Amino acid sequence: MELIGRGPETARLHALIADANAGRGGALILRGEPGIGKTALCAEATRFARDSGLRVLHTAGVESEMDLPYAGLHQLLRPVRDSLGALPPSQQAALRAALGLTETAAPEVYAVALAALNLLAEVAETAPVLVLAEDAHWLDPSTGDVLAFLGRRLESEPVALLASARPGNPTRLDQAALPDLTVEPLSRGAAATLLDAAGELPAAVRARVLAGAARVPLPADQSLVAH
Repeated sequence: MELIGRGPETARLHALIADANAGRGGALILRGEPGIGKTALCAEATRFARDSGLRVLHTAGVESEMDLPYAGLHQLLRPVRDSLGALPPSQQAALRAALGLTETAAPEVYAVALAALNLLAEVAETAPVLVLAEDAHWLDPSTGDVLAFLGRRLESEPVALLASARPGNPTRLDQAALPDLTVEPLSRGAAATLLDAAGELPAAVRARVLAGAARVPLPADQSLVAH
């Protein structure tokens, strides 16, 4: 599979994942306008990670859940909650409270973030991990703070953190000064190739579509991106 016109971006994602597979964790934030292709790049990262033997843990920000503390972290860590027993009791209690598994109030973010880091390290002993957080600009602040904490502390763990966000929309991850990659519109040639994959169009229609799209593969066209 190859993403049309996204060679450099794909190479950067593959390198992030390969480093995690070699025990050198890291983080990367994809930034780009709506419809620019961030979702397709995240899907490619997921595919490559799974093909490389990594476990993928996924969460996505939802605007309606921004006011729900740890809503994003709950989605991210729910699949590995059975590993909580490997943590020290205090860290187990912190994460169980944050994930709503007990009636205890969640402790301060630092305690939750430290427990999340150690949980990921525990899970990664079985297989390296890709933590994928899409639409980070819509994550609840508590989850964003945890991810920012993780992003600064993955160097010695076989864990990669990949997040996507819209430019101009602040996220709690911004405070961590993590590496980022701006996803630009496709080149004119790549945009034409993508459009041609949809089938033959009259020349005038083809020209209008290319001009109107401004070389941005809109979400409805994502099925045309991978070949």
